Amino acid sequence: MENLLIKYRRRNKNVNGFFSCSCGFEYMKTVTKEQGERGKGQRRFVRVVKYGPLWEAKVRELLESGMSIQEVAARLNADIKTVKRYAFKKEQGKSGKTAEEKGISSAEFEIKKRFHREKWLQIVRENPDKGRLELRRLAKYTCVWLCKNDREWWEKNIPAKKYVQAYSNVDWEARDEEILKCVRQTVQNILESDEKPQRISLRLIKTMSGLKSFDFQLDKLPLTKAFINSVIETPIDLHKRRIQWAIRRLKEEGKEFGVYTIVDMIGVGNRYRKQVMEEVKRVLEDMGL
Repeated sequence: MENLLIKYRRRNKNVNGFFSCSCGFEYMKTVTKEQGERGKGQRRFVRVVKYGPLWEAKVRELLESGMSIQEVAARLNADIKTVKRYAFKKEQGKSGKTAEEKGISSAEFEIKKRFHREKWLQIVRENPDKGRLELRRLAKYTCVWLCKNDREWWEKNIPAKKYVQAYSNVDWEARDEEILKCVRQTVQNILESDEKPQRISLRLIKTMSGLKSFDFQLDKLPLTKAFINSVIETPIDLHKRRIQWAIRRLKEEGKEFGVYTIVDMIGVGNRYRKQVMEEVKRVLEDMGL
């Protein structure tokens, strides 16, 4: 052991000793004073602060040889989470610097570049049927190193993307006719309802018909799309239907017709109130009232 450093923490009265060795490992040994009824002695435990470059290189070497995270952890007598953290430490690119920016000599950089290039080409040759994602999984560290330090070469030597032709066995013409029939019936039910009229919209048609997601495929349902566009109402169209509904309701109840009575029944906001009142007057004049 070398580079011994001892620290005392006043807050919890612990004594921490930091040690390191030539292999790169750094340890922390803590002496804790027990308090209360548990005891009057001391409790000691040791924790690894840093595993060092040799250990990290061994982790990557075992992973690249095909071993799993669990196997590497068992081999090195370490926790699985620790192995994951150090294995993908460089892949996460925390520093964001290339090998040249980190001060690596040009000769060493060229050796590494040649090594990773040859390894990548070998993996591509041995797996001609695999796509980009699968190749990257086979050589995680090599792929990350090339992307960071030799990206232009890597992009020229990566296989082209494989596109899978999607096959659909849906008869869209038959489905269009089936949905159109359901939508027609729904619109007819809305128009014949004795309740206060609601504005015919795509949302109302979906809710009343039970067809929840057919609108995502409207481009494949031309007949249904054309019919829906022809029946969708504007706010003024809705108020015209409500005027007729209000007049029928007043006739059934035997009440007198009045402009303000009808306007109050149909429920008009300030935006369309003037237009609706003019329409009500026109309808009443046509009826001779």
